[in-house]
Amino acid sequence: MAAPGAGGDRPPWLPAATAWAVVAVMAVLALRPLFYTDTGHGDEATATYIGRLQELEGLTFQPDRTYYEMSLYWVGWYVGLSTVLLATFGAALIARRIMCHRAPQWVLPAMVLSWTVVTTLLRPAITPDHPWASRRLIVLVLPAFILFAVWFAAWLTRRLDSASEVRRPWLRRVLAAT
Repeated sequence: MAAPGAGGDRPPWLPAATAWAVVAVMAVLALRPLFYTDTGHGDEATATYIGRLQELEGLTFQPDRTYYEMSLYWVGWYVGLSTVLLATFGAALIARRIMCHRAPQWVLPAMVLSWTVVTTLLRPAITPDHPWASRRLIVLVLPAFILFAVWFAAWLTRRLDSASEVRRPWLRRVLAAT
């Protein structure tokens, strides 16, 4: 296959832009609760349930609230913030490698996983409590985060093993401290 930008198939900036787009999507999902509140599930029984839970927890009474904007936080609750961050970097790096023609085996899995994760996190369509939310997330969202995080950790380990102490001593010290 041709190198990126060779033969005019892709502009040279596209791989980096694709990786940054992945990071931007995750940043928007993480910041969504600060500027957006999702309402309107349209079910009377669910509204009653959510209203009662809000009263029990001392929250503002908003029975029509869906809490969909909190979906990435639900993922973080299950797998941890570090896994969410590592998965974000892993997905960004895989997207960059795909655009550079260096990871054709990842095209279909990355497309399926990223589409499923993003659409599920945008609209999980589930009652906002952990047992019910886990039912929606455990099918593919949580495994996708774990897969991308493990892939990135393995990639980073290989990178560090091949890095010379002379070339990157600061990087080894930083990562050893974490």
